[in-house]
Amino acid sequence: MRPVLDSSSLVIRKPLFTVIMAQKHNSSDAGSAFKPKRRHDVLSISEKVKILAMIEIEKKSFTKIARLYGKNKSSIREVMNKKKISLLCQTLED
Repeated sequence: MRPVLDSSSLVIRKPLFTVIMAQKHNSSDAGSAFKPKRRHDVLSISEKVKILAMIEIEKKSFTKIARLYGKNKSSIREVMNKKKISLLCQTLED
């Protein structure tokens, strides 16, 4: 049999600890006084066309092209992969 609780038998206790959540950062907090916010550098269309020509026609390596443009090798590969994806999508639409 369960005991019957009434309002006189209830005891309210304080919690043992409280959880404090960290504040979310504002977009203005992205750059601090010590380290400014980094600019997002994007390759132009003409640069991407030149990169594709170097890869396909001149047979230059991704590393050499990356050094030439001051980018990571993965950024150069991404240009090539996106070209392949766009060609694949075009063939599927036809």
